[in-house]
Amino acid sequence: MKQKTEIIKLEKKRRMHVFISEEFLVEVFSGLISEVTRDRFDLKVAVTTYADELLNLSKRRPFDLFVLFLNNVIFPDENLPGEDRIRKALRLLIHLKTRYRKPIICLYGYPDDPSYERQAKLAGADFVFRAPCDAAPLREALEECLGDTLIPKVLLVDDERTILDVLKQVLGDYRDTFSVLTASDGFIAKDKLKKNAVSLVVTNLNMPGINGFELLDYIKVNYPDIPVIICSGYHGLEKSELAREKGAVAYFRKPCKIEDLAGTIRSFLK
Repeated sequence: MKQKTEIIKLEKKRRMHVFISEEFLVEVFSGLISEVTRDRFDLKVAVTTYADELLNLSKRRPFDLFVLFLNNVIFPDENLPGEDRIRKALRLLIHLKTRYRKPIICLYGYPDDPSYERQAKLAGADFVFRAPCDAAPLREALEECLGDTLIPKVLLVDDERTILDVLKQVLGDYRDTFSVLTASDGFIAKDKLKKNAVSLVVTNLNMPGINGFELLDYIKVNYPDIPVIICSGYHGLEKSELAREKGAVAYFRKPCKIEDLAGTIRSFLK
């Protein structure tokens, strides 16, 4: 019997979340990011000069990139001598890099001291520029920082380890189009979604703890722009219809043809 696949076309671009600490940098970096990514992403920019607001925002959403003008970051105890402000800014970099492991581009206006750039890089900055600077080096920095982000990440969720390993190995043939992350249950999947810029999820239905429908509901609420494909052993129409109602973009019945699954994944990543 021929396998039936139900597909609902999704036209949205994948979102890219970027933090920029200064309004005057938004236009410059937004334009450069669009150039570097060839306008493949729906760019969402968060802006604040306040360190505590930055930390709160970082807890709520997975930023793909941080852009900081170090001299202008405002800390709760604002009446700080210049050297103390620098030390606070460096500690902020250490926290962002160790906690989120995302690219950080820094600009600074003072001090006129080459050691400050070295300190910022040691603290976690991937690139540091003395302002004002030309657009060309900023563009090169973005190309390097966003290299991994430009290849979409697909998250496979299945409690059967053997199936998960086989899918990851076979879909590895499409590594030029997308990379593959895996999760053996819904709890791990939530953690992977929080820590990675996932572009698409393929999930099983019948799993202990958090089943596929519960994971689908969670994604639709918290990551509404991420398409979800169901790949399940259930063969009844009831499950596929419910998946469609809940927002799944496709429903595959196991065992499915890997070529068909890969083709559907690629179609929703375009």
